[in-house]
Amino acid sequence: FNTLALSSFFLAFFGGVISIISPCVLPIIPGFIGTIFGSNLNLASLAKQSKLSLLKYILKKAFLFSIGFFLVVAPFSLSATGLGIWLRNNSQTFEMIIGVMLIVFSVLLFFNFSFSKTFKLKSSGKFTPVLAGAGIALGWSPCLGPIMASVLTVSSTSNNYLGSVLLSGFYVGGIFFSLTLVTMLFISNNRIYRFISRSSKRIQRIAAVMLFVVGIIILFNLTDDLARNLAELYDFLGLRRLALIG
Repeated sequence: FNTLALSSFFLAFFGGVISIISPCVLPIIPGFIGTIFGSNLNLASLAKQSKLSLLKYILKKAFLFSIGFFLVVAPFSLSATGLGIWLRNNSQTFEMIIGVMLIVFSVLLFFNFSFSKTFKLKSSGKFTPVLAGAGIALGWSPCLGPIMASVLTVSSTSNNYLGSVLLSGFYVGGIFFSLTLVTMLFISNNRIYRFISRSSKRIQRIAAVMLFVVGIIILFNLTDDLARNLAELYDFLGLRRLALIG
């Protein structure tokens, strides 16, 4: 890593941690929550086992989601390579496909349709968070905040492919460290935990609606418009400095 200082990795991770409050990263949250709580149709029974079981489930799904997200973001950090160029040139096509897939999945989820039960796919639930993470990353990638833009700039000028991929990985890791920590602290609240224990179907439908909205945003390429509107809202609320993060 001779061309990338160790401090760069720390700064990329820290940048990811604080990016979740920025207008550019904020739209990821509904897709993240929708995937975490929508990929298990027996969430209530899981919650009834113990709070620890539910937290372990959230941690596992969050990790799989971040893996899918990273698998898309990493090639964008290699903008000078054939893979990075190919992804950029075909990103709109991928966004349309992923948008349609998320919409279809959300509708099926809303009506309690289970692929694993219908087609006897024992491991289908394991891949759903990965695919959702990759799809949301494709839709989110055009929205580059200052921190992510800096990470990509350093990566593209370092001539160190492994270091570039790891740098983007630290940034993505920072984002999902924050998201997972906040989600787990949220679930640790006894009232919320009891609500999940007895309201599985309601949570599932809320998650489906979230994924549907994310699918619409990706399909019609509304990520930049949404981030711009959020930035204007931040400005109106006197939070302009937060709008510059991300």
